[in-house]
Amino acid sequence: MNKLQQFFWFSAGVNITLLRKCPTEHNKYFALGATVVFTGLCAALSGGYALYDVFNDSVWYIRLMAAILLGLFWGALIYNLDRFLVLSIKKHHVWYKQWLMAVPRLALAGIIAIVISKPLELQIFHTGINYQLALMHQTEIKKQETAVQQRYHAEKTEYQQKLQLLKTEISNKAATRDSLATEARQEADGSGGSKQRGASVIYNIKKADAVNAQAEYIQTLAANTPQIKTLEAALHVQSQKILAEQTAIKPGRFDGFDKRLAALNQLTDNDNSIALAHTFIMWLFFAIETAPVWVKLMSGRGPYDDLLQLHEHHFEVHRNVTLSKRNHEANRTMQVLNLTADDVITQEADSKKTITQHLIKTETAIAIAQIDAMRKNKTASKEAL
Repeated sequence: MNKLQQFFWFSAGVNITLLRKCPTEHNKYFALGATVVFTGLCAALSGGYALYDVFNDSVWYIRLMAAILLGLFWGALIYNLDRFLVLSIKKHHVWYKQWLMAVPRLALAGIIAIVISKPLELQIFHTGINYQLALMHQTEIKKQETAVQQRYHAEKTEYQQKLQLLKTEISNKAATRDSLATEARQEADGSGGSKQRGASVIYNIKKADAVNAQAEYIQTLAANTPQIKTLEAALHVQSQKILAEQTAIKPGRFDGFDKRLAALNQLTDNDNSIALAHTFIMWLFFAIETAPVWVKLMSGRGPYDDLLQLHEHHFEVHRNVTLSKRNHEANRTMQVLNLTADDVITQEADSKKTITQHLIKTETAIAIAQIDAMRKNKTASKEAL
């Protein structure tokens, strides 16, 4: 129990040495640490399930191992973030300071809650999601089949229009032929036309028109029939090609994590009860994820907070004293360096002065020697004269 207690205290982000001095605070931080741990476990389960869906194309044991390892990593990451959120909130005497400090942490916790809740929602609503996935799958196949038909639509329309023109021309010739034949027959029996039975002249004219119409019909039929057969064969080949391409469409797998998220969104859009349940579940996870921060904010300031503030104050004082000593030593060093620099400058000046004096003496001695030599030369010249 002692190790478990220490682990939960560590999870709550407290200084265990200081907390041991405050027995009344033990249970509070034990519960706070447990909340952080269970939030991390919830994140591990959620992340593991999500990653199990992500690796759905892999062999089952690879898929399972990846889900377990990465799920544990995800849970540890969320656990560390939650621990940091709790650890970074300090209890102040002024209440609005800690709330201002908590606002960005609550926002971060809310984002984490949404990320954690999604995979578990997919499992909770898996029945409706599977049904929605089947509908989406059929819709996707239909879209692909329609796309194949659209590719051949222009060519097919052109074939059908030409075929219709050829058949219409044959039908018009047949209709004209039948109409003229009917008029000739009615003229012959007196039921139509001139209403005179046996009017051979008019009958012969109409009969000749009917014969000509029959000849035109036969000619048009002979000319158009091969073209009609060719176009019908082309349409048949095209239909077979479309059918073959549609049959060759291989439906992709529709059980990936992204597809399940899309199905969940469509499900919530179409069903108000599921949308309401989805909202409550998301808020539930938001409450769970932000619980450590809320507990830290709502808990009163206790002895541990006073000890922690005193400990931090001592550390701050020690740091300031250390910095003051270092600054004092640095100032003294600079003074020594400045004095040393002044001595060096003085020595250089004296040295230059000595060298200058020596040069002056040397030049003076050379000048005196030159003058003495010149005098001796003049004296020697006079004596020689």
